[in-house]
Amino acid sequence: MSKENEEVIEGAYWLWLREYMAATKVLNCGSLKKARHALFRTAASVAQEMNISQAAYAEIEKNESSGRVRMVTLAKAAEALGCDLVYFIVPKNTEGQPPQDFARLIWNQLRSDAEVSERFQKASSVVKTRTLAAVAVELMRSPAYRRRKKWTTRRRT
Repeated sequence: MSKENEEVIEGAYWLWLREYMAATKVLNCGSLKKARHALFRTAASVAQEMNISQAAYAEIEKNESSGRVRMVTLAKAAEALGCDLVYFIVPKNTEGQPPQDFARLIWNQLRSDAEVSERFQKASSVVKTRTLAAVAVELMRSPAYRRRKKWTTRRRT
């Protein structure tokens, strides 16, 4: 990959990240809900993956945010999200930091599809960075794209 192409991708990532952060902003909740939102998953899709009702999954998220959930339950929920459960201690001043790991995961999926779009392919080198970010944002917001990526099981009615 050329240095110019790397700069386009990195610049587009930072433009896209602002939109991603706005779309996934979840306050006053536990890690499960934050992870689920960051991965664009619905509670119903995670519950389905765990073979439990949506109400039962909502109870797991509620219990996790209040510190009343068992590690084995968290591990099952993490698995349903396609994540690993890692228990660790972090410095106190990390709240509010961007979910970079989730963001990079989603960005890499969006970027690969955005780079092959006709709009990006036809963009001049002057606007390549903004075009890549814009196409990625459009894909991220598209319910049809989210269903194709299995980020949601919600159907339009």
